[in-house]
Amino acid sequence: MGFCAKVKKQLLLFTTLFTNGMWKTSGILLVLWFEAAWLYYGCVLLTTTIIQYEPHCGIDTTNNTNSCTPLDTTEYLQISGTAAAELPGIILTLVAVELIGRKWTFAMLYFGCAVGYGLLFICVPNIALTAFLFLIRAFSTGAFQTAYLYTPEVFPTNVRAVAMSVFVAAARVGAIVTPYVAQVLLHTSDWATIGLYAGSALIMVLFSLLLPIETKGRSLMDGQ
Repeated sequence: MGFCAKVKKQLLLFTTLFTNGMWKTSGILLVLWFEAAWLYYGCVLLTTTIIQYEPHCGIDTTNNTNSCTPLDTTEYLQISGTAAAELPGIILTLVAVELIGRKWTFAMLYFGCAVGYGLLFICVPNIALTAFLFLIRAFSTGAFQTAYLYTPEVFPTNVRAVAMSVFVAAARVGAIVTPYVAQVLLHTSDWATIGLYAGSALIMVLFSLLLPIETKGRSLMDGQ
């Protein structure tokens, strides 16, 4: 098969994702994958700034945008603590997808992200702040893992690889965009930054429940 024929075949498979009854699932998954990366990397990038400067407590960060302030030992431990949330986030996801299904697991995890980001509006001691960031990191990690589990299950073999490529690309776009919020908008308005993350996560709860297919207990589709 020549190069042009291969390209034509891949384009045909791509268009198949948005036709033949797959358009709703594909459209929703594009947003869910984008949001998973948006929330996860947003949390990663926000953690250092929020722990160090606590802008939500009224501390001005505008004078710190062009300078580097070393982290102290306590701050390093806090950041390490939030990173440790990924393991329990994966374990929670593994249990949830088998108990309540993929769609409700998506909804639960995005709702957890929305609650976690919403709690950042509260001025609290560092230990509570670390706990909030821990929750966000765990839930956003779980949302990512659920997307990797659900997507291959919902698409047939002939478009499965193309589907994964398209949705992983959507996640990469989310990862590219989120620094402009977590690192740039934050220094203009911490309320707008946290509100964007919390609000978008809450909207994803609805998108998760709108997925037309539940794949729990369903075999992989080998047909066209």
